[in-house]
Amino acid sequence: MDKKKRMMFVLDKDYYFITIKLLIILNCLNCYKDKFIDYRKLAFIIGFIKDDKDIDLYKKNIRRSIDLNIFERERLINIYCNGNMDQPLIKRVLFFLAKKRIIILEKNVKFNCIDVVLVKDEKLDEILSSENLYNDIDKVKNIYDEFTRLRSIKYKSFIERIFGDSEVAKWEC
Repeated sequence: MDKKKRMMFVLDKDYYFITIKLLIILNCLNCYKDKFIDYRKLAFIIGFIKDDKDIDLYKKNIRRSIDLNIFERERLINIYCNGNMDQPLIKRVLFFLAKKRIIILEKNVKFNCIDVVLVKDEKLDEILSSENLYNDIDKVKNIYDEFTRLRSIKYKSFIERIFGDSEVAKWEC
């Protein structure tokens, strides 16, 4: 069997995929002038923008107007678990981007976390304004429209707000 045929490729774990998603999120949330409090939230936002169904789940859960069915609760738990598992990968990508001076990482003593600031750059603006990224940009804007404090809210409050009515809230310390 050919070696290429045996290789498995998981797009969600690809550094380029994660890098583009992170830059789209930080750009859409205007993290040039206002920092993104606690990078750990980024893993969950990426989890929601992977699929249109997940955006709908996010909206439905954040509005809390309709109870989630068992399958939606299961999907929400999966997003939470995957987000927690992806945080080390997100952190590695963020440190790489900081080393390349695309972002600035700041220690937040008040909240005991690491905040992210996107460095303004014309080349990056050009890349992020590509029509190829419009779908992801639209998803991030939908998430932000539902919860405008997304950038500035503390991690614990974020988890409670996004996952609070599910079994996930019981797992958080």
